[in-house]
Amino acid sequence: MKKVMAGIDLHSNNLMIGIMDMDGKRVASQKLSCKLKEVVKFLSPFKQRLEQVAVESTYNWYWLVDGLQVHADHRQGNDSERAQGTGD
Repeated sequence: MKKVMAGIDLHSNNLMIGIMDMDGKRVASQKLSCKLKEVVKFLSPFKQRLEQVAVESTYNWYWLVDGLQVHADHRQGNDSERAQGTGD
């Protein structure tokens, strides 16, 4: 089973989410409203293969990362946290 990763561009009232395999091939993408239930539903078919989730956001990412950590067994992060050395 080929591993995949997800990227999420998070805005105040919507987000764009994409899945790609480790070769960089796009597997799925969709624009969603900012509702955890929708994100979890979109990611659910990939849960066993999902290696990583990256979230691009400025300030409103907490609800998403916290919610994904409850629903998943994979790492989530934020570029600004990593840049500041406070993330994993």
